[in-house]
Amino acid sequence: MKTNITILVFFLAAIINAQQFTRMVNQPPVTDGGDSRSVNWIDYDGDGDLDLFITNGPQSGQNNFLYENNNGTFTKITDNIITQDVKSSDGSTWGDYDNDGDHDLFVGNWWGQNNLLYNNAGNKSFILTNEKPSLEPSYSETGSWGDFNNDGFLDLYVANSDGNRKNFLYMNNGDGRFTKILEGDIVNDAHFTRSVDWIDYDNDGDLDLYCANEGNTQNSLYKNNGDNTFTKITNLPIVLFGFNSLSSSWADFDNDGDFDLFIANNSNQNNEFYRNNGDENFSKLNLIPVTNDNGYSVSN
Repeated sequence: MKTNITILVFFLAAIINAQQFTRMVNQPPVTDGGDSRSVNWIDYDGDGDLDLFITNGPQSGQNNFLYENNNGTFTKITDNIITQDVKSSDGSTWGDYDNDGDHDLFVGNWWGQNNLLYNNAGNKSFILTNEKPSLEPSYSETGSWGDFNNDGFLDLYVANSDGNRKNFLYMNNGDGRFTKILEGDIVNDAHFTRSVDWIDYDNDGDLDLYCANEGNTQNSLYKNNGDNTFTKITNLPIVLFGFNSLSSSWADFDNDGDFDLFIANNSNQNNEFYRNNGDENFSKLNLIPVTNDNGYSVSN
């Protein structure tokens, strides 16, 4: 089946000059094949340039890929623990959860396999932790780091799909450990969640959460109450209708000081574009061809 993929890129307050691109061939990272599911540009070794990490799944038996950038030349790294995971890796996200100045890694796995949380120990080495985000069997698509309680430490939200799977929220205790949140709609709603975004949509100084759900179900928005609880919002245009949403991305495309929303829908459904009105409401925009195509993933 042929699938049209639409990628929307927002440029924020930047002057864009015409750039020429040369396609890379016969060298890493384009010489390896895999059932790749997600990619991250990340300076994993702290040398000032961006390296590339790729998760492979959903079938088991494929290692993830790590390519180290050395002045524009990439070297495939195969002896690092983060490349030796043969689980059904679907998505990954990087964040400095222990505030030691380097990027740690969370990998979401499918088929009831446990997820993986790696602590970056420096010197290009990682330690697989036995903290809660690594312990639970799951059908995870991806995760997202965000400090929802403004305590200076990154918390983790994990998107799960497949039937009545609930998403996970782990609160960072500040000592390298996590507490799993068990109460509230944010962890008890059951959806086919494909992607999640921490975003301060209402400009009140704390992070709210938006979930893109597939299966022709409504997407989800959880407003941060500022007291470690969330309220599920059900009356805004961005959550009213059921679609096969696979990804979402937020950016201030009109430079009015608030975040607008683009949603990538699959199954021949049009994509969606919403302007943030600044009053905790949104207006749907019909921009051709942006909203007349269907998509799979979107990034800012």
